[in-house]
Amino acid sequence: MKFKLDSDKRLPRYRRLASSIRKSIESGQLQPGDSVPSTRDLAKELKLARVTVITAYDELISQGYLKTVSGSGTFVLTPAEHAEFEELKLDVDAPPADKHLSSYAARIMKLQQLTSTSADQPVLNFGASPMDLLPLKQWRTLLQKHCSINIGKRFDTDLDPMGFRPLREALAKYLKRVRGLNCNADMIAVFASSQQTVNLILRLLVNKSEQVAMENPGFVFARKTIRSLDAEVLPISVDKDGMVVSELNNHPACKIAYVTPSHQDPTGAILSSRRRHALLDWAASNNCFIIEDDYDCEYNYGTPPLQSLQGQDQDQSVIYISTFWKILFPIMPIGFVVVPPVLIPALAKAKMLAERNFSLLEQYALTDFINEGYLDRHISKTRKLYAERRRVLISALTRAFGQAIKIPKYSSGMHITIHLETKLSDKEILARAALADLPLVSTEEYYIAGHSRGEFLVSFAGRSTDGISARVNKFAKSLQ
Repeated sequence: MKFKLDSDKRLPRYRRLASSIRKSIESGQLQPGDSVPSTRDLAKELKLARVTVITAYDELISQGYLKTVSGSGTFVLTPAEHAEFEELKLDVDAPPADKHLSSYAARIMKLQQLTSTSADQPVLNFGASPMDLLPLKQWRTLLQKHCSINIGKRFDTDLDPMGFRPLREALAKYLKRVRGLNCNADMIAVFASSQQTVNLILRLLVNKSEQVAMENPGFVFARKTIRSLDAEVLPISVDKDGMVVSELNNHPACKIAYVTPSHQDPTGAILSSRRRHALLDWAASNNCFIIEDDYDCEYNYGTPPLQSLQGQDQDQSVIYISTFWKILFPIMPIGFVVVPPVLIPALAKAKMLAERNFSLLEQYALTDFINEGYLDRHISKTRKLYAERRRVLISALTRAFGQAIKIPKYSSGMHITIHLETKLSDKEILARAALADLPLVSTEEYYIAGHSRGEFLVSFAGRSTDGISARVNKFAKSLQ
């Protein structure tokens, strides 16, 4: 049968596709056991990004409509399989009546369900490099190179819970050169994903009822993780110069500050040099830790990036965490952390318990990717392209909205923040943006308190400049 997108253009493309396939299954056009096209074939047929089709299939799998059989393809569930799925789904959010959950599990159950943020909406491409820009050819070559080597002979010597030693050495050299860090391989641990990095570091530092300062607005997953530890999140204001560090003095019991200084998440503000020194002074004076999340640090336009906080730290106060998510996902989702020497023993023992190892093959490939200059060349290439896409988007928005839009003059990241002056609700604005095929995300979920109505993120990295003016004009007219 021919597949098509659902007609409701208010929905993102992957949900329109998922809706269409779901209706075909429920109407009987697709029978139990029928196979559906591969993601590659369907993406080609519908002229969609492959990640859009993958996301649609994942949604249908999670809802019990499809299943994937390794080596065979994707199929419609039979009635028996669907019934089994529904049975497993029953009371999934209710704790078992005759079992005891830990206090941590009880707190997790009380947390509001975390919805998607700008970082994990593939249809908007906020979270990663566009698929057509990924260095797949170079990555494939490096993987094939290491597949041809007898990995078994290297396994015993290369296996290290802190990560492949040559990779950590490559990261240390790269971070010194590009971000001005003061580090060596012993201070670095590599994780299978950035979220595991954040989770373990917070577990090492945060006790029940302790206070952790976070930017408001700020990184949603870090905030949820802190609350899952039964700790208190202190909202610290953000302005054009980043976190308002002076507000930390109002909280003498606070022992940790979580900050995104290179590209504030989500506003895009860059922590000023003066405030960086003030933050380091606060940490040293109060015997506190700073978690420096170097989010989206690779993409700056027109202004050179400031040196990392860790590179300026003289008191072993800064824990530096980062990832290549924005550059290489989905081919490489790893995260890594650089800790002060005083924390190395605790980190090594915790890492052994939490994650002893993950794919060595990917670590071998990433080591060569860094050492042979592929990473630098990929960032340089995409930075130039993103700069042009950013310029065209800002120009189109400014022409279309005039005084009705405010765009902060931040020059980093892969999206921009906009403030719209309109009487429409945020929900109505998002619906009209979807109809105009303009990628828009509300910043509401990023706020601990005090969300500003009419504030949105607009992606530019994942869209070519072709047709952007037409989409922006269509969106602007729909708001009149």
